[in-house]
Amino acid sequence: MCENGGANVVTNLSSRVTDLLNASIEAVNSVIPNTFEPGSPSILMAPILQTELGVLIGITGDVRGRLIVSTTTDVLARIGESMYGIELDDEMVKSFASEFTNMIAGHMVRLAEGLNMDISPPTTLEGETKLYGFNHGVMVPLVSKRIGTVRLALVLEGI
Repeated sequence: MCENGGANVVTNLSSRVTDLLNASIEAVNSVIPNTFEPGSPSILMAPILQTELGVLIGITGDVRGRLIVSTTTDVLARIGESMYGIELDDEMVKSFASEFTNMIAGHMVRLAEGLNMDISPPTTLEGETKLYGFNHGVMVPLVSKRIGTVRLALVLEGI
């Protein structure tokens, strides 16, 4: 009976990861309609190397973990310009990175039916940064021919 229960826990976690990953992809495409296509997801092991600009948002509630959105300053500037119709300078891009990730995380939580979750305020990561503090995660690149690539990483506790 214990073994069967353990299999259900793994299945439930896998299902939750898939649901949250799909919700985050859908969230990006609701923030910027019909722009990004998901690439193949990959498993992450600690540490995650973030090389230019990223934002981390904590997830609490029924599911605990972190959503990390990372890309380049140029890609974020193009996203901002496509959303607001104005060119963003370097400081505006950094602020926009947090807002963009906050929008994605907020939509993800709303779209994750049946789960009671909340998000933390965003933390901006600039430059080369290594992220530790998790066992496994999943990363999916979102690619736009016009804009570039945004990487979504989801690390959940208990995976």
